[in-house]
Amino acid sequence: MINLKDYFQVHIPIAKDGVYWNGKPDEFSNIYHNLNFSQEFGLTKYAQVWDKEKKNWTYGTFNGKPRPHNGNDYASNDIITLVTPYKVWTSYIGFDAGGYGNCCFMETETLTKNGETFKLEFVLGHLKDLPTISVAHWHEAGEVVGLMGNTGFSSGQHTHFGIRPWIKVGDGWQYLYPDDGARGYIDPVDLLIEKPIYDKQTLINEANFMATIDKKLIFNNDTGEIGWFYNKKLRVPKDTDRFVKMLGSYLVSKEGTNLSDVEFDKLPREDF
Repeated sequence: MINLKDYFQVHIPIAKDGVYWNGKPDEFSNIYHNLNFSQEFGLTKYAQVWDKEKKNWTYGTFNGKPRPHNGNDYASNDIITLVTPYKVWTSYIGFDAGGYGNCCFMETETLTKNGETFKLEFVLGHLKDLPTISVAHWHEAGEVVGLMGNTGFSSGQHTHFGIRPWIKVGDGWQYLYPDDGARGYIDPVDLLIEKPIYDKQTLINEANFMATIDKKLIFNNDTGEIGWFYNKKLRVPKDTDRFVKMLGSYLVSKEGTNLSDVEFDKLPREDF
């Protein structure tokens, strides 16, 4: 089976002045400060409906199987510009009474590997108005589709983004993955370049952590250990690889002090 992420790298379909959203919420966002990843793919609580007879919340069904949320939702109260996430052919623009409201369906160019031909289909739902992009045309990534809205089955302004892979069978097309109630859709996060952050607290914790770091990092030339001064003590992480990944560009942008193993061990320290 083809590994889609090896061949398709897709943007979050939100951008401002040619810059794609980084997927981070509120003050951590690079383009809008009132923008959030509001619902994940799968059997989330938001995918449930009220059963009047049983008087409880339950999942709807599709072909007798639980019907999950078949995409990602991005929400905001601002005026949010939606764009093409990839080079696409616009296959449908209109109002979908089944739930998407004003929507746009798009397809990628086909990809043939090991004698099999694939393509991705995207859907953007709940747009404010009918999309302004031309239908039945090819469009490069980043072209404006329309504005985030609250049409169709929507309880607040947001965009539904779904990805459905297809495989060519004979003269027609079928879902690449067996229908499990999601109608062939997969979790968009697996293919996204900008990974959306659902838990804002994670970013808050990382920001608080970064605030404790002295600008002067300390490197152990002999062992590869790394640390920083905090409260006049050298703090050394137990997991250096994890620490380096957490620091990211901060680490490579700051000049540190290189010490030998002996000098490094002389410093007052505490493990982190």
